[in-house]
Amino acid sequence: MTSSSSSPPRIALAGIPWDENSSFLRGASEAPPLIRAALFSKASDLRSESGIDFPPEILTDAGDVPALTGRAMHEAIEQFIGALLARGLR
Repeated sequence: MTSSSSSPPRIALAGIPWDENSSFLRGASEAPPLIRAALFSKASDLRSESGIDFPPEILTDAGDVPALTGRAMHEAIEQFIGALLARGLR
């Protein structure tokens, strides 16, 4: 996707606290705050595996999708991500 703007892309970090369909162990639904804590800790940085340093201002913490069950969770994820995309976030 190309952009006519010279500003860097904005990347959204979206948590999906859901493990309802796990075939083995539950617990992934508790990961979003732990991932955020690790990502923004002093032991981490925003450097990609290819060595690109991402400036912190391109990253937006969009929060978590509200925790629901079943089909309602699928719909909540679609709406949440759709709203981020509509705002120009990736």
